[in-house]
Amino acid sequence: MIHHPDVFQLVGPKVRLPPRSVLVRLKPLGMGTPYRECLSSYYQRLADVHGLTPQVLARELVFSDISQASPNKSFHFEEAWRLPSFNGLVVKEGHWPDRLKSLTRCEGLEDLTLGFLSAFVSTRGLVTKRSKWCPLCLEEDASGSTPYARLLWSFKAVTCCPKHKVNLVSSCGCPKAEWKSSGRVKCLPNVCPRCAGDLGRHDHPKATTPSTKKLLHANMVADLLVSGLANRSTTQERTLGDFLQDSVHLFMDGQAINLAGLLGVTKSTLSGWMNGKHRPEFARIIQIAELHGCSLEDVLCGRSGRAKLVLTLQKERSKEPRSRRDRGDIDWMKVVAFLKEALRSDSPLPLTKVAIQVGLRADTLRNAEPELCSAISDRWHAWRRSCTTKRDLVYADQVRMEATRLANLGHRPTWQRLVEEGFPKASIWQWRTFVQRICDEVWKEFEGSKRIA
Repeated sequence: MIHHPDVFQLVGPKVRLPPRSVLVRLKPLGMGTPYRECLSSYYQRLADVHGLTPQVLARELVFSDISQASPNKSFHFEEAWRLPSFNGLVVKEGHWPDRLKSLTRCEGLEDLTLGFLSAFVSTRGLVTKRSKWCPLCLEEDASGSTPYARLLWSFKAVTCCPKHKVNLVSSCGCPKAEWKSSGRVKCLPNVCPRCAGDLGRHDHPKATTPSTKKLLHANMVADLLVSGLANRSTTQERTLGDFLQDSVHLFMDGQAINLAGLLGVTKSTLSGWMNGKHRPEFARIIQIAELHGCSLEDVLCGRSGRAKLVLTLQKERSKEPRSRRDRGDIDWMKVVAFLKEALRSDSPLPLTKVAIQVGLRADTLRNAEPELCSAISDRWHAWRRSCTTKRDLVYADQVRMEATRLANLGHRPTWQRLVEEGFPKASIWQWRTFVQRICDEVWKEFEGSKRIA
């Protein structure tokens, strides 16, 4: 008797096998703790398990329908590779969590992102655009388990590690001479993408002791990641607007302008938060929680029972002039003489440095002597442009010489080949386009003459 391939007769009743996955069902790390893994780290480990680069895995499997729709175009996933696309407020259907879940058959991948905050905060200023890490955490992982990047590090407001009480770092500190091409470096959370060195070490010079306020903010966010709101086990009955309205009635005598002054926003902005017309940034949520001495979950869920006013109302601003001296006490004849002398000097100076030497603000000088200040600024900018042009011309000659050398050797010069040869980069806007244009000109001349002197 032939049975269906998915149904097998074992000892007892029929047992239906679970559906097979395309990729390995890799288990996320740190679940149930404040140090849960982020989705970008999970994807890097998933690609490494299959011996593929993240780009190849995305092109061939994750986003194969998109890459096949345009086979003649190079699909670089410019938007998909950014950290906010991985770990941010990803709620769109068919994006990273859904696609990886369908390939690995692993549930709960949306918990590796900040999607639970999508209904509460704005996307602006939530996720860091540059990866950062705690070297002590990675060193501890390497000695006992698998190193991985924490979701806590994805918050822009978190700048230190609450576990080891050190500042997060965003650079390995390796010199440019040790940098390698991207194809020779493994894409893993504990590997430097430039020198392929280990990021987990206890002697990192920038892993210093953070301030008390930074450590407080990191602990508040860590508590949020283990709360019922992050685990989607809390029923949403009240909102942030209810919390702010309770705060106005309890601590501000019904005057919303007082709370707006403490938060440093306008009354209309606070009114928009209270009415739910727009959502605040995550840094503002931390500020509200710190002001009322409660947790972030209490603020987002509208629990004002444990709130208390920690800070007092700010004092009225002083009506003294913002300038360092009263305008009536300034000897303007000496100031004008100094401005004219700065305008005739051999080395141009920016207006900000001239204002520091005079002892006044730059805005005060612009209002009093607009013509002289404009002449000083124009002279400074013209000098800077000339220096930049000279620098670019010198660099262009160096690029042309190196491209000529490669062409004489029979290699077509490109910007990528120059980088692999160790040619230094320059601070030119659109540097890659600048270098590639020179390489194309040299190769065109080489093809015409077959020999470049």
